[in-house]
Amino acid sequence: MWLILVGAGLAGEWARQQIEPKIPTDFSAYTLGRNHGRLGLFDQDFGLWDNVDVGTTAALFLIGVPNAHAKITAIRSDTFDIGLDAAWHGYDLEKNLDVPGGYLTVVPIGWTASWVASPKFSLHFGSAWLLASARGEISLDQLGEGLAVAVGADLSSELASSLEDGGGLYAGANLSLTQTRLAMDYRINRRDAVVFQANTFVLLSGNISGGYATEDDTVEVGASAHIEKPLTEQLQGVLTLSWQFTWEHWYLRVGLPVPTKTIPLLWVPQAFEFYWTF
Repeated sequence: MWLILVGAGLAGEWARQQIEPKIPTDFSAYTLGRNHGRLGLFDQDFGLWDNVDVGTTAALFLIGVPNAHAKITAIRSDTFDIGLDAAWHGYDLEKNLDVPGGYLTVVPIGWTASWVASPKFSLHFGSAWLLASARGEISLDQLGEGLAVAVGADLSSELASSLEDGGGLYAGANLSLTQTRLAMDYRINRRDAVVFQANTFVLLSGNISGGYATEDDTVEVGASAHIEKPLTEQLQGVLTLSWQFTWEHWYLRVGLPVPTKTIPLLWVPQAFEFYWTF
């Protein structure tokens, strides 16, 4: 906190320049621009065109989750923009959790609208759908553990309550997680801003199958279930309040979660980011 206060007091020449309201942050609809790049702690991106960028999250490779993502600013105007984004995450359940033939794929797709209400204040809002598909002789606990790695939310108890027994998943699962997005940034000057973010999983839906297969894989016995389960009570929103520093080629966001039932692995990249742009 003392670093933020001292930094704000010693803002310097850069802070006195005209405020730039459309900084291409990860929570906005804005893209980097053609041939511009961003190398950060979490995300690494490159602009293919003025309104399209692609990238990856290198840190996820360290825990066995290959991934890629892309964003397009589909609608652009002076004060209102809409961005569409999509990603792909894979997780080898056979290698990491000893699930025979097991693999988990998560494909998040979503949209974000960014409204510049004034030179100092912007509002960003939208929603996302995380489409998860699992295969292999996987248990509900293993499926929940895999989702926790790939998505950041442990849904083991929610999945278990959807089937009467906790048998293996002989046919896998197809699930969808619905998420809401909200962010606000108040720009004090060119360099300093206060950022509030709230991301919440609101619904778990899809189909899962539980049971067992015969040794020759000719007969499958068990139960299947369709899930339609609100998550607002089990998983409250991930709320963070951060101080944002923006220089010509450097960006730093430092914050903390607002007291709530935070979701592991989600509040840290939401509250913290540091990257270099070129």
